[in-house]
Amino acid sequence: MVRFPSSTLKTTSISALKYPQFRKLIYGSVVVRTTDWMDLTIINWIVYQWTQSPVMLAFVNACRLLPVLLFTLPSGVMADKWDRQKLLMWTYLGLFLTSIAVAFVVSQQWAVTILLGTMMGRAIFMTVEVPVRQAFLSNVLPAAALSSGVAIQTMGIHLARMLGPAAAGILLLHIEAGHLLYILTIGPLVALIALWSMSLNPHRLQTDQDKATKQPEDRQQGNGNLSPQNRDKNDGLNANIQVTEKTSSSSSLKATFYYIKAHPMVLSVLLLAIAPMVFGFPYTTMLPLFSQALLGLGPDGFGLLLSLSSAGAILATVTLSVKQPESSGQTLLVSAFSFGLGLSFFMLFHDHIYLSILCMFFIGFVSQYYRTLSRIWLQLHVDEQYRGRVLSIALMDRGYIPLGAIFIGWIAQMYGVLTAGIFMGVGCCLSTLCLAMWRKDLWLKKGARVLEDRRGV
Repeated sequence: MVRFPSSTLKTTSISALKYPQFRKLIYGSVVVRTTDWMDLTIINWIVYQWTQSPVMLAFVNACRLLPVLLFTLPSGVMADKWDRQKLLMWTYLGLFLTSIAVAFVVSQQWAVTILLGTMMGRAIFMTVEVPVRQAFLSNVLPAAALSSGVAIQTMGIHLARMLGPAAAGILLLHIEAGHLLYILTIGPLVALIALWSMSLNPHRLQTDQDKATKQPEDRQQGNGNLSPQNRDKNDGLNANIQVTEKTSSSSSLKATFYYIKAHPMVLSVLLLAIAPMVFGFPYTTMLPLFSQALLGLGPDGFGLLLSLSSAGAILATVTLSVKQPESSGQTLLVSAFSFGLGLSFFMLFHDHIYLSILCMFFIGFVSQYYRTLSRIWLQLHVDEQYRGRVLSIALMDRGYIPLGAIFIGWIAQMYGVLTAGIFMGVGCCLSTLCLAMWRKDLWLKKGARVLEDRRGV
């Protein structure tokens, strides 16, 4: 098992940009994410213009995100068992082909139901890409650079999220949607070429795992030199490691869930994703509705709002790349609660455009601060042989977005857009408070060190 000391978050992080293979991964990732956000902006806008239905807008995004619930965890298993570089290359090839299919359906203005099917096919490849790319970081970076790598990768993704919607909103005023979508299919090809040009050391991961198998033996051999009191304590640690070894020899999902159950802080971090994803993050799906119905904006204004939230997200990742908080659990709770507050204020101040802009920037900052911090914590504290699967479970949180979006779209259609927006913010705040009362380990200052204590760090 690859182990990281509790001080890793604060003192041992080095810049991931010094590694050329990581730079290639980031360049390709930024390009494909920029085109993906442009696709999302275009499709969301034209579907709302075609149907004028908040519920249909939610269903379109449900087809884009529901594959997250179905394919993310299997993708994590594949990332742990197969060559991650080759798996990513095949994924980007599939993404390229399905992007052409989506562009064709839009250019021919076929029925929305056909668009739903092609978008779901494309979403399957996007779903596979995320956990595999996250796990691939440990193949191109040493442990000391993972914290920096996660932050830089997230910052790059949100740079794409800032540039993509703004560019799409402007281009929609001059280029037909179908033709623009054809142009954007170049994104997956760029990522594919970047991966193809990489040369990795295939023995790095195996070397880490070989070192890990020796740790329990070394720990047991050292027991003879301990006092009786310390020997009892160390025997408890060895028992925990032996149980972990029994399950780690299997790549089954059962072993992964057993691992999560054995480490309460990991479970708490995963559970914390539910509230913001169900109540908060559907704002990206509903933003065409909010921007037009509440703020009176067109496609360029809609793209601008998405870009502002991404600018806040970039600032959050820059902040985390410089310094991570000592009490990760407490900070995660505060940022998730602040996300709900930001959404509530955005709705209440919709008559004041500048306050709305400021609120959208704040929403982007706190929401991404929470997500990036949770990813960094999992990257640094989950054992290598479980990292791909645990990260895939964490990334399944995006699958909750369409569930919330459908419900919020129904509220908007039945009770009004403003009521739906306020419901999002209040729901995010209340559900976060309920989770804080249930999982008290998130509030403990030693909560972030529970996993290390169990593993003897």
